[in-house]
Amino acid sequence: MIPLFLDGERLTLSVKDMGACEVYPQTLQHSSNGRFVVACGDGEYIIYTATALRNKAFGSGLEFVWATDPSLYAVRESSTLIKIFKNFKESTSLRPDIVIDGIDGGHLLAVKSSSSLCFYDWESTIAGEESFYILKYNADAVANANLAEASADGIEEAFEVIGDCFIFTTLLNRLSYYVGGELVTVAHLDRPLYLLGFIPKDNRIYASDKDHNIVSYKLLLSVLEYQTAVMRRDFDAADTILRTIPESQCTRVAYFLEKQGFKKQALAVSKDPEHRFELALLLGDLNTAFELAQQADSEEKWKQVAQVATMKSELLLAGECLGKAHDYGGLLMLASCAGSAKLMNQLANDSYASGQHNVSFLSNLLLSDVEKCIDILVETGRLPEAAFFAHTYCPSQVPRLVALWRVKSSQALSGVGKKGLPADV
Repeated sequence: MIPLFLDGERLTLSVKDMGACEVYPQTLQHSSNGRFVVACGDGEYIIYTATALRNKAFGSGLEFVWATDPSLYAVRESSTLIKIFKNFKESTSLRPDIVIDGIDGGHLLAVKSSSSLCFYDWESTIAGEESFYILKYNADAVANANLAEASADGIEEAFEVIGDCFIFTTLLNRLSYYVGGELVTVAHLDRPLYLLGFIPKDNRIYASDKDHNIVSYKLLLSVLEYQTAVMRRDFDAADTILRTIPESQCTRVAYFLEKQGFKKQALAVSKDPEHRFELALLLGDLNTAFELAQQADSEEKWKQVAQVATMKSELLLAGECLGKAHDYGGLLMLASCAGSAKLMNQLANDSYASGQHNVSFLSNLLLSDVEKCIDILVETGRLPEAAFFAHTYCPSQVPRLVALWRVKSSQALSGVGKKGLPADV
């Protein structure tokens, strides 16, 4: 059973005193199988058995690296000499034509100087002070190369940049990983931490501070595998891995897909309604956007759907969305531009019911419903406007409207007289 830890929580570990080291260790490295550990410092190195700390081999060296094969390791004895050992016996030595600043192990032996990086026969990730590169070693390219035509810098076709994951900490105390050209922050740290490693079965990154306090942070292997498969364009594998990703992590994966340009796939994966709504608008998926707007029932979302629907000439849908957003001004413009009597009639009724009398009046006027226009003016107390409007468009209504106007004026004047002003004013 995988232990449950909170991110950043200090882990309680049992400590065993393994004994004293003959040198002051500046670096400690385990072999790939974990059976041996090397302490390097004071210009010397000592290889111990990992469980009992028994001395296995020793020698002089400024730097020590293991190969992927636990029986291979290399020692940098000086700025010009590297020795390679197999089964704890020296097998060969290298004297590159550069001043060696450091070495790195892995599938290849990497030798770096201030201006160059050379590989000798061992896939590796090399990091500089401000950048890093993830390379893939193509052994077939080396085997098929014509060595007579190779340049002094070796065979460039043997390497290509790939999109695998790279986990690291920064000077700003952030724990991040790089995949597919994207930097993802796992956690903001409250102090400098040093990476110990990533254990896939735990789905956790382990790190330590200077006081040897061990902490861990959650990072799902399935998410990393999915992102890597996407970067390699292996979508069959990505779809298979996606089934193993917890639903709580799907939105994070969707944001990754969106940044890589796979918006349609991101829409299918995301579980966040806000994110899905944005993606649906970007993709012009009006059905999905309409459903999400219905769930949210937000005027702003209805307006956004209406805008996209208008751009796609879905005028009836745009009109429905503007109506749900109570944007009667926008709906009036849309209905008049489209010349849709059905949409205009709906607008006239909806705006009237909502008390938007100006819009309702204009809608009925465009529909040539003069009687309704007069009724709206009368209901809103605009009798003078109603009389003049009727004089132009419906003369038969003028006597009735003038009579109503006189009654209202008389009532207004009688009210003024009661306040102590002359009645003939």
